[in-house]
Amino acid sequence: MSENVSKNKVCIVIGASHAGVNFAFALRKQGWEGDIQLFDSDPILPYHRPPLSKAYLTSEDGIETNLLKSEESYKKAGITLNLGVLVASIHRKEKTIGLADGRVQAYDTLVIATGARPIVPSIPGIDTAKNVFPLRTAADVNHIRQSLTDGHPIKIVVIGGGYIGLETAASLKKLGNEVLVLEREERILARVTAPEMSRFFMDLHAENRVEVLTKKM
Repeated sequence: MSENVSKNKVCIVIGASHAGVNFAFALRKQGWEGDIQLFDSDPILPYHRPPLSKAYLTSEDGIETNLLKSEESYKKAGITLNLGVLVASIHRKEKTIGLADGRVQAYDTLVIATGARPIVPSIPGIDTAKNVFPLRTAADVNHIRQSLTDGHPIKIVVIGGGYIGLETAASLKKLGNEVLVLEREERILARVTAPEMSRFFMDLHAENRVEVLTKKM
């Protein structure tokens, strides 16, 4: 990428999970000499998300053990981190983004790498009920941890029989709790794998005394 193409330009990346961070570093490595701005509403230095429902949930380690890159790595690569900053709007014609605090940031290239969000079902009272948590961020896992009673098993319902839901259920069972998984489809992992794999994981969870209820049940 030649100097006259990128040196005075700005690339904004919205989303500082695995895809967004790796894109920013790859862009710099391939010769982008302009500004690279990485925005994420999570105030914590970017971290690996897969361990959230497994090792991070079951351990007492801090999230710093799962960082994608060190803070020094971003400085060395000239990538500006804007953490704890919510992008509220995108204006394509003007090539700007609007931030929740009222600021406006111009860009030449915009990359959206926000990933997925957990689906919170529209169940009456779910917004005001106690001890109801999504699982997307380290803060979510910290809230789940805080709700657990040390040494005293509690009853936990996990809504969603995808990989994250099943991993979370297994982790919470490992901690000694009574766990029930609810899946709205006729089988767990219905959107991501074959029926044979669904049966395998149903049997595995049954062996570990995690109850799973699906639509056909």
